[in-house]
Amino acid sequence: MYGVEKLKQIGYLEASNGYFVHNFAHTDIQHIPKNVVFIIDQSSSMSGIKMSQTRLAMLKILSDLAEDDHFGLITFSDKIKTWKPELLKATKGNVEEAKTFVEGITSEGYTDINAAVLKAVDMINKHHQEDSASILILLTDGDPNRGETDQVEIQKNVKKAIDGKFPLYCLGFGFDVTFEFLEKLSLKNNGDAHRIYEESDADQQLQADSAQLQKGGQMSIRLEAAVDAGQGA
Repeated sequence: MYGVEKLKQIGYLEASNGYFVHNFAHTDIQHIPKNVVFIIDQSSSMSGIKMSQTRLAMLKILSDLAEDDHFGLITFSDKIKTWKPELLKATKGNVEEAKTFVEGITSEGYTDINAAVLKAVDMINKHHQEDSASILILLTDGDPNRGETDQVEIQKNVKKAIDGKFPLYCLGFGFDVTFEFLEKLSLKNNGDAHRIYEESDADQQLQADSAQLQKGGQMSIRLEAAVDAGQGA
C-alpha cells in the first residue's frame, strides 16, 4: 500500500515499503527562492548516533539547496552560536564551507531550545530576501533544560515571534525524543514534525534529501527510515 497524507498545503508525508518520505512543499505556488535557517541541537544528549544522523541530514540538505536560496546555520546547547551573522546565498563555495562547519559540530552542554529558535526567527526577519519564502528547520531530541524550560511557554514564545509569517519544521532524533512537544511546536507554526528513530545498525538509516527547490516553491526533505509496519511520525 502507498499512502499520501496532505499537510495543510505545506507538505506531505508518503509511506511506502517501510520507508517514510516527507516533503516540505508548498504545492499551490510557483518556484520562488527560499530563506532557510537550520537550528541544530549540539547538546550532550545529542551525542553518538543522534549527532551522526544530524550531520548526515544536514550534509544532504545543504547539497540540494538551489543557488538562489539563502541559508543560515545556528547551533545550540546552553549557548547559541551562529555560523555566520546573516543568511548567505547558496553558492557552491558557501555550501562547501557550511558542510565543513557541519562536519565539525560536536556535542556538549545543556539544551536551550527557546533561545535558539527565537534567534533563528530574528535572523530570518533581519535578513529576509525580497520575493522569497522563509522556512525554519529545528533538528533536536527536544528536551529543553536550560533557559525557558516550560514547554507550553516555549510554544507561546515561538508562536508569538513567528506570528504566522513562515513555517517551523522539527526533526526529532532518538527513541527518547520529546516528540509530542516538537509536534505541537511545529503544528502551531504551520509546519510539521518527523521522528527519526535511533538505531546502532545499518538496517535503519536516515536519508535526508532536500531536493528540488523548484516547482511549487518546493522544499523537500526526504527522510527514509526502515521501520516496522505501523511505526511513523
